[in-house]
Amino acid sequence: MIPLLETVVTFIAAHFLPVVLVALGLGAVTAAIAVRRGRNSFFWWLFGTTLFVLAIPLILILPDKNLKRCPECAEPVRKEASTAASSGRRRGRRRRGTKRTGRCSFFLRFDSFR
Repeated sequence: MIPLLETVVTFIAAHFLPVVLVALGLGAVTAAIAVRRGRNSFFWWLFGTTLFVLAIPLILILPDKNLKRCPECAEPVRKEASTAASSGRRRGRRRRGTKRTGRCSFFLRFDSFR
């Protein structure tokens, strides 16, 4: 009975353990991409560990939660950015006493400083 148990343990260690380690690593890759795109890392790690073939294309197709669109040029702009690169529109809060200029309140043009 002991030689059979030893054979089973050797088989599991030789074949199953590397598959589990690779799956955990692929889940970590999926979670790292998810964090960069503003998504929940634990959910995407779990999803990437179990169904990596579906998780990677899905996380790459889903829109980035860290981006907003500039209303003037429709260019994706990071939430932290203060200016859209292509249109030059500035984003921010209006100062008291200044009136809103431009077509939207998302970006603020500083026309009052002329």
